[in-house]
Amino acid sequence: MSSNPVCVDLETNITKIAYLMINKGIRRVFVLNNESKLSGVVTKADLLKIKINKINQEKTFEKKHNIASNQFRHLLARDLMTKRVISFLGIDTFGKIANTFLKARITGAPVIDSENKVIGIIAESDLIFGGIKLISSQSILNNGKSI
Repeated sequence: MSSNPVCVDLETNITKIAYLMINKGIRRVFVLNNESKLSGVVTKADLLKIKINKINQEKTFEKKHNIASNQFRHLLARDLMTKRVISFLGIDTFGKIANTFLKARITGAPVIDSENKVIGIIAESDLIFGGIKLISSQSILNNGKSI
């Protein structure tokens, strides 16, 4: 888990979100409400969908979000964020987190406290390194069976 994930508020413009992602080399920002609690997530994929829709002049995104294509640059985090965010508590097990990542096909998720405040982020690289630590002392054969 990494501490201090990048978070923005509901009113943050997508231009600023894109700037943060590029300059910090991150794939997602967490959106917090006025009580600093997790409200959603905006990913690079979300920003890419806007760009692709604008380039292709598709209207599906505009209809879904009730906005015109020339208003994309005025979108805020609250307009674009995914509201149903998969998150974990600091006490969740490695196995639970890894299984959730696989089933949900996600590459990262916030770690929250009991008050729904973001305290960190867990990424697929954390799972890989954690898995290496878990199996590094095991042999290829486990009781005569391949593992």
